[in-house]
Amino acid sequence: MSDLPSYVDYYGLNNDPFDEYAAHPFVPVAGRQKAVDTLLHLLQFSDDVIFIAGPVGSGKSAILEQLIRQLPENIDLVMIEVSESSSDKELLWDVATQFKLTPDRTHSTQRLQLMIQAHCQSLHARGQVPTLAIDDIDELPTEVLASLSPVLHGGLNGEPGLRLVGLAADVGEIRRELSTLGFASGQLIDLPTLRYSDSVNLIQGYFAAGGITSGVPFDNNTLKRLYKLSGGRPGRLLDAVKDFMLVETQRRRRHRGVPWPHMVAGAAIISALVLAVLYQSGSDEPPDTQQFELLASQPPELVSELDAAAVRERLAQAMAEREVITDPVQPEPQGSASAQPAPVQPSPPTPTTGSGTLSEDKLAELTQETAQSTTSTPAPTPAPAPPAATNQNQPFFAPDWLRNANNSRYTLQVLGARQEQNVLEFIAANELAPTQAGYYRTELQGQPWYVLVFGDYSNADSARAAITGLPANLRAAQPWPRPISSVKADLSGQ
Repeated sequence: MSDLPSYVDYYGLNNDPFDEYAAHPFVPVAGRQKAVDTLLHLLQFSDDVIFIAGPVGSGKSAILEQLIRQLPENIDLVMIEVSESSSDKELLWDVATQFKLTPDRTHSTQRLQLMIQAHCQSLHARGQVPTLAIDDIDELPTEVLASLSPVLHGGLNGEPGLRLVGLAADVGEIRRELSTLGFASGQLIDLPTLRYSDSVNLIQGYFAAGGITSGVPFDNNTLKRLYKLSGGRPGRLLDAVKDFMLVETQRRRRHRGVPWPHMVAGAAIISALVLAVLYQSGSDEPPDTQQFELLASQPPELVSELDAAAVRERLAQAMAEREVITDPVQPEPQGSASAQPAPVQPSPPTPTTGSGTLSEDKLAELTQETAQSTTSTPAPTPAPAPPAATNQNQPFFAPDWLRNANNSRYTLQVLGARQEQNVLEFIAANELAPTQAGYYRTELQGQPWYVLVFGDYSNADSARAAITGLPANLRAAQPWPRPISSVKADLSGQ
């Protein structure tokens, strides 16, 4: 007997992309690809602490998982999770172990720090960037975080230290704690909630990874309920989809039929045979469609070993949490290709559910399907992006002030983008002047990457201080200090 959940067979999946222990597909919705690109860029060109922020279920782990898939060879990344019982010594021991060192349980905190420092200096000497990612870093006690300070700062002679990436639901307190330890506030990658169209694309991407490429096997009402239940958080959305499929499987196990993909295929074959017989008999009238509607309305058989009560309890709890979520279904722009959900296929009709407890009512509301589903309009083909402007004709492209700046000075990196047009539009929208702003082209993961910088400052501290005086739109882009020397290294050959 297969270990796969019964919904895999019912929905015609080749595998279970919703399995929490499987490698998940990455669906770049709601700025998630930009978050990965920014994270890769910061790891290679910035020494600041990096935070990936968002509430539970916002997709922080998915971003880190995708980062690991695209990780450049020169970044040596290890990851640990915060435990409530973590002490400073246990944390350092975990870090040393993840770097494949051989610490002893009897080693002191200071000895563990020196061991990790020596390893980091060895990696830097070979051109590697040692990086530590901490999940739930906002739950790390202050005294434990302080034990990492010598490792993060580097050696006494100015040697680079360990890079830090923190995943957190709330970064306010942890940034204040880092400030007391002598660190800057760090760079923030904030993950926005999903729009409704994003949620449909995310679900469709997961079903495509499972072998269903023709759309989403849910009707529009079910998709909207799932979206509301998730509050726009991708992790909660995927959990809700899985729970919905499990509940549907369990609820229909009393029926005797076949999975809906098999049923539809069988109905098509029977329809073809009946048509052939009727037209061979010389009849010019089309067959009565009522018999096929009746056939399509037969409920399929679903066999499951699921504990229905546990799933109902989980969905009821999620529905209760939904009551405090203030993120409503956001209206989609009319006529926009990106705002149209992917075509969906109606799921088999479901009998209505009778009265019961409050949690059962909420569950019935989620699982109830419309008897007749309207066919959604396919998304229009998006218009091609306008061609990027020619670099040689742009006064902002690698301007003289940037090329002639002293290597010991700093600038602010404002933006990094895959498309040159995005940088040019940002410049135009913010009315930047070529005497203080400029951009250039480099590469990230073998693909073009356009970087916009702003200003010329004597040192990193003055660059950070200047951020507060920037216009709101520039501050919203979360600029960060960058050595002119590293920019010029990218500019060589341009």
